[in-house]
Amino acid sequence: MPRDDPAVAESIVVHAETLCEREDHLWDVINHLSIPVDLLTDHRDQGKVDFGTEEMVRAHLYRLIRGFSQNEFATELGKSASLVKSFNFQIRNLENAPSQQDLSYAKCSFSDDTWEIIEEAATAIRRVAVEYDVISEYLVPSPPEDEGETEEERQKSNREHKRESTQKAVKLARKHALPEFVTGRASNRQYDDIEILDQFARTSAKNGSAHAEGEIGYLLNDDLTCHGSTFLRAIKLIATPDDDSMQLTLDSIFEENRMPRIDAIRDEVMKAFDGATDNIINSIRGDDPFDERKTIAAIDITDDPFTVSPWLDRDEEIPKPDYPRMINGYVDDDPKKQGYKYATITLVGDNAPIILGV
Repeated sequence: MPRDDPAVAESIVVHAETLCEREDHLWDVINHLSIPVDLLTDHRDQGKVDFGTEEMVRAHLYRLIRGFSQNEFATELGKSASLVKSFNFQIRNLENAPSQQDLSYAKCSFSDDTWEIIEEAATAIRRVAVEYDVISEYLVPSPPEDEGETEEERQKSNREHKRESTQKAVKLARKHALPEFVTGRASNRQYDDIEILDQFARTSAKNGSAHAEGEIGYLLNDDLTCHGSTFLRAIKLIATPDDDSMQLTLDSIFEENRMPRIDAIRDEVMKAFDGATDNIINSIRGDDPFDERKTIAAIDITDDPFTVSPWLDRDEEIPKPDYPRMINGYVDDDPKKQGYKYATITLVGDNAPIILGV
């Protein structure tokens, strides 16, 4: 079959872009990616190797996208069943995952044209994955600087880079940090918490004040900017502990600390900060609570007995007219037992199960 190397790389990238539109994780994109093995050259004897061409191409694509060295990537494979599964490595024990030598041997066995296809595809998929938010920009290597740029072009490029980085930082903050800060206001509120926190960010960036920001919103008729008093009231609610936390004890009154309420307020705010920090760290690391068990679901059946007899006259089989119609016998061989039966499907994660339905 005739080969057209740019077309081969492009076909891989086009399919990857289609997958990025519906997949949430890079390993899922790589797992479902179509690899045109017939158009690639691997000089290894496929009958004598543990890991075939297709698996190694997937692995090297992922490695190049993430910017791992072969040694770093081998370490990741040795401790992540999800990665091993994503590349379709047929192993049962992580100790048998590809080593750095296996990765290097496969790379050296690819022809120059094939390796160029893999590199070009990885570069393009990295850009597409970042664009579709499948992977954070902070998880991929930075492109090298163009030494041919003039000083003016470099300054403009730096300014654009700063602008893009700021926008991405705000996007990440809105996704991972700000949702942890909750005001607890009524559902019919005019301004959502995220709008209040956006206003807080603008105020902080300009060293402004709630009053000044509210006045600007009023003068410009900006519906997304609330009045200063509304803003301050919402921010205070974020740091307001519940009633139990604010209940002072005799010990707290007689302690040297003269402001026990401040401690309660600090503890309440730190809950949100700690949650936001954990979310950001996990995002940067690329962690996910369902990395290893994302496809495991559990179904539980629960019987809830209902002891009141449904019969007005059992011998005549006359039921009570006011007996709930949904109460039925849930034991086939014992019609005397009545009750409800519940089926619960739960997604099992590493930390806490998530109930999908009852």
